[in-house]
Amino acid sequence: MSNTTQNTSKQVIVKRQSEVILISELDVKNLTPMSANKVTTSLINYILLAQDMEIKKLLGPTLYAKLLAEWVAANYDKNQLPDGTGTIPPIIVGDTINYVELYEQLYKPLIWWSYLTALPNVAIKVEEAGIMLNSTDYSESSGLVGLDRLVAEGSMIARQYTEYLKEYICETFSTDATVNSEKVDTGGVSIGIFIPKRPWNVSSKCCR
Repeated sequence: MSNTTQNTSKQVIVKRQSEVILISELDVKNLTPMSANKVTTSLINYILLAQDMEIKKLLGPTLYAKLLAEWVAANYDKNQLPDGTGTIPPIIVGDTINYVELYEQLYKPLIWWSYLTALPNVAIKVEEAGIMLNSTDYSESSGLVGLDRLVAEGSMIARQYTEYLKEYICETFSTDATVNSEKVDTGGVSIGIFIPKRPWNVSSKCCR
């Protein structure tokens, strides 16, 4: 492949990764205690934050950028992602990554990290059918005890799904230097958003 083609492919990837979400608000609302018929607060910013803080750090910036570009090219449809067989051509000629499988592996971790990221920063009201987001302060509606319980339960689920994703990355991309050697600086100015602590120090993605 010529340098011109490579440069064009990279430009497409960079352009397409801006403000792209890999899951929908409905996914988060349907698959977590935030029942869809009770939640009206937008979760998009929390999904984007969870992608940057959790998924990007595990995948590394190169693989993450390629996935976002393929996701946009697939019109946000998992079934239209390249699967490495060549049936659906990837953006970069010769790319054999199974993006369908990669997406399936990160889907649940991203949902639960998005839920956890949003949870302490929106007003909540615990009800039998789930939790309702509204305009009241969460400390007045559900109480800190209720919030702590929701965070603890959600964190346990998010961490377990993240373990599965980490194992998949290690097994699938163990020889890919762009996945194993990249480190992402997720530091920056605090915007008052709670980030659950990681259960491990991800200094190396595949520490076997």
